[in-house]
Amino acid sequence: MTDREPAKRRTAEVIELRAKSNFAIFTIDQQPERRYYGLSIWSSFGGFAYAWSHPGCEFYKFLADLDRSYVLGKMVGRDDEFDGEATTKAVRQAILERRRARGCEAGEAREEWPEYEFDSDSDFNDWMANTQMFRDEDPWDFRQTRDGPRSQDFIALYDLFWADFAKELTDTRKEIQP
Repeated sequence: MTDREPAKRRTAEVIELRAKSNFAIFTIDQQPERRYYGLSIWSSFGGFAYAWSHPGCEFYKFLADLDRSYVLGKMVGRDDEFDGEATTKAVRQAILERRRARGCEAGEAREEWPEYEFDSDSDFNDWMANTQMFRDEDPWDFRQTRDGPRSQDFIALYDLFWADFAKELTDTRKEIQP
């Protein structure tokens, strides 16, 4: 005797798009009775997937209307990485603004000034632990990030294929509506 259920076969909608040497295969799996609305993408940029339980409207319309930021968050999640160059620039800009606005001493500004670009979160954390100028504030606000590799891949996929995918969904909706 086994605990396994017998295999079930269903049909999912597949939309395949190509542009030059790139491809994207979008698979839409709707199971309203299980409150499952899934989208998976296999592409030259990698694989991505997410499932919703309550899209709030007809699923094709929902997918067609998604903006890049929302779908990136769902498909990739948090994939940012520390940006040492931008963080160093933000810290230096804050020191200059403090010097102009509050007239802090040149020596104090010089002590706080990062002599080199932060190479890592660890470098930045060391600076935060030792800052005197910003001890009454949250220097964490100076930390800057950039999109990580998975995010960059998804953004490239979205920019190349999403408009065509949305058009296919819109055209499909017109075909199936009475």
